[in-house]
Amino acid sequence: MKIIKKIIILVSFFVPFSIYAIENEETLKIKPESVKMNKNILIIVAMQSEADPIISKLKLRDMGKMSHLLRSNYYFGMIKNYNIYLAVNGKKENVDYVGAEATVISSVLGIEKFNPDILINIGTSGALSSKKLMIGDILNISESFYLDRNIPIPEYKIYSEGHFKANLFTKSKREYKVCSSLSFVTKKSINSKMKNLGCDLFDMEAASFSFVATESNRKFYIIKGVTDYVDKEFNYTQFKTNFNMVTHKLADYLHDKLLNTNDF
Repeated sequence: MKIIKKIIILVSFFVPFSIYAIENEETLKIKPESVKMNKNILIIVAMQSEADPIISKLKLRDMGKMSHLLRSNYYFGMIKNYNIYLAVNGKKENVDYVGAEATVISSVLGIEKFNPDILINIGTSGALSSKKLMIGDILNISESFYLDRNIPIPEYKIYSEGHFKANLFTKSKREYKVCSSLSFVTKKSINSKMKNLGCDLFDMEAASFSFVATESNRKFYIIKGVTDYVDKEFNYTQFKTNFNMVTHKLADYLHDKLLNTNDF
């Protein structure tokens, strides 16, 4: 009898703890979809002067460097249920770190640091005049390519050209393609590859950004604004005027998409 009493006492002691554990286990079984979390959006911009109108429009705060070893800096703010992180490639003295290498650094740092659900590359670009685009046009890009990377081995054709498919905010009858070069595309550098790839616009970052986004399996968008025609004589004074106008239009466009896109 003494043994039975001891067993009863032990059971009565542990039962409340067992019930407590079961209740807490059930609490932990809440389905993830029942808790609405903010989405993280990482915006990659090459130049500080491209970023400044966006920072102002979205009311983002300066958060400093993404890494003490590198020049990329970032800004943060919130719109609706989106956490907005904007990364800029950085500068050395008065020179912006434009181009593929700095964009890859910013993109990789941003993905590792902020774990974004969505990536957006936004910036200025040149266009071919034959494509009937206007200075100041803001375009949602459907595909990006490497313009001056050439690997003359059949199985490397797609890899060398890129062919990165981006997401679109809205479907349209006409889709726009951007070709990324290591250098400014000018009248003297127009070639047949541009026609073969179907290039509408030209920049220095979209393809490398798209490569990182694709490799990290992230949903991504590309937004470009037209500042000049690459197949005409380059006029720096006019370019600066166009650049200022286009960067503000890019900021307005992005702000509108973030406010009015219900779910990316």
